[in-house]
Amino acid sequence: MKVPAYLRLLTGLIIIAATAVQAASTSTPEFADYPAVVSVEKLQRVDLDSHPLAKTFRTRLQALEGRVANFAGHYLVQTWGCGSSCQQFAIVDVRTGQVFMDEDWSTSLGVCHNASSTLLIANPGALAPGRIESVYYHWDGSQLSLLWQGQGQGQGQGQFGREYRINCGIMDIEG
Repeated sequence: MKVPAYLRLLTGLIIIAATAVQAASTSTPEFADYPAVVSVEKLQRVDLDSHPLAKTFRTRLQALEGRVANFAGHYLVQTWGCGSSCQQFAIVDVRTGQVFMDEDWSTSLGVCHNASSTLLIANPGALAPGRIESVYYHWDGSQLSLLWQGQGQGQGQGQFGREYRINCGIMDIEG
């Protein structure tokens, strides 16, 4: 039985559309997709009573006092080492001093963020082969929500272009 040409064409278009949808869903989020209005306020005082673990990391957290937001408009991200190839981080609200932490907030390759976006990337630039994956989160003002997880595709692909690598401290010999 011969398949009519219009059915072959329709099948081909469906396959192309499905491939495009799959490719779009696997692309990494961009900072511009998650904008935030940047505050010029400085953190006056960290509220060490706002989180049960905050007092444990008081020195690292209080080092943020007097600084302007570096994440999501009016938040500061602070990192510290927790062993070989391990960093933990906390988020502090510049306006209130409230500390946000989670025992699962740890990375091997650090975090990438900026003041004008609610996007935070843990393990930025993780490339195959390897066991480490980049993890993209959206900050909603109280928690991080998973957007995308996986290994990057290398140079020139979405967030892994030259500007991204420079902004996130990921350098390569090609510059």
